[in-house]
Formats: sequence, C-alpha cells, structure tokens
Amino acid sequence: MKYYIYHVQRGDNTMTEKSADLNWFNEDKLPAAPKRKPVPVAVRPDNRRRYTRFAIDSTQVTLHREGLLAALSLGSNKALKVCDLSQGGARILVTERIPAKQKVRVRITLEKYQDRIEMTGEVMWCYSSTNRKDFYVGIKFSTEDAAAARKMVALQEWFTSPQYQALRYRR
Repeated sequence: MKYYIYHVQRGDNTMTEKSADLNWFNEDKLPAAPKRKPVPVAVRPDNRRRYTRFAIDSTQVTLHREGLLAALSLGSNKALKVCDLSQGGARILVTERIPAKQKVRVRITLEKYQDRIEMTGEVMWCYSSTNRKDFYVGIKFSTEDAAAARKMVALQEWFTSPQYQALRYRR
C-alpha cells in the first residue's frame, strides 16, 4: 500500500512518495517478529465469599461481646439490624464500633417463622455507615454448633429459592 505526503508551500501542491513504501514487495521476506507468550496475571475475584449472601426479612437481632455478661444475656445489645446473612457469617448494623478479632454472640429471631438462631463468631471488619453514628460489622460464624449450621443451610435454601423470591416481589 502506498501513501503520499502532500507538501504545501507558497501555493505549490507537490506529491512525494514515501520511501518506506517503495519496498512493499519485500515485506513477506522479512523475518517474523518473535511471538510473545502471554504472561498469566493473577486476577482477584470480586467476591471471595464461600457462601451466598441473602437478605432476610422481619428479624430481630441481638449482638453481645463474648464474655460472662453475654453468656447471661445481660450486656447491652449492640445490633440494630441484619443487613445480609450467609452460612458463614453476617453483615450487621451496630450502634458502636467493635474492634476486629472481637468474639461476639449473635441471636437472630425470625418473628414470622417463630424460630431463633444463636451463633458465636468473630468480628472480621468494622466500617462506619453513611450516617456516621452507626457501624457495619462483618461477622464470621464459628462452626461449632451443628444444629445452628443446619438451620442456616435451611434458611439460605428458603430465602434464595424461586418460591420465596416470587412471594417477596409480589408484595
């Protein structure tokens, strides 16, 4: 393929052929450029969770720091609401900052289903909410209680089922 460079000087239009195009017929005789092997890049997945999160309606939640008062349910409740839940943990809106690695006891009461789940866990992270008064905490549940783990599996199956989704969006 040839292309031309136009020179415009004092009204004189002249066309000049670029010298690189004069040898276009020798292009196939040139050695091929070495092919680069693609370098694998480690991709960090967007969602590293082990279990699917699901929203849960009509619940009451209590969260106490682990200790003697929590065992007796005498400490002050720090939780406002469950934002989402999974078999492995929960995101809960709380009234005060709770440090990471803090052991906590969570009780979620499902009013509509007249059931309750109590789990112990560990705070993995804590961030302030948009109103700057409350905080979101991520809690990783410990898997010591097999009955609570079975309840969590059943909850996840129900709250992620097509039947529940159809009922939820019909309201």
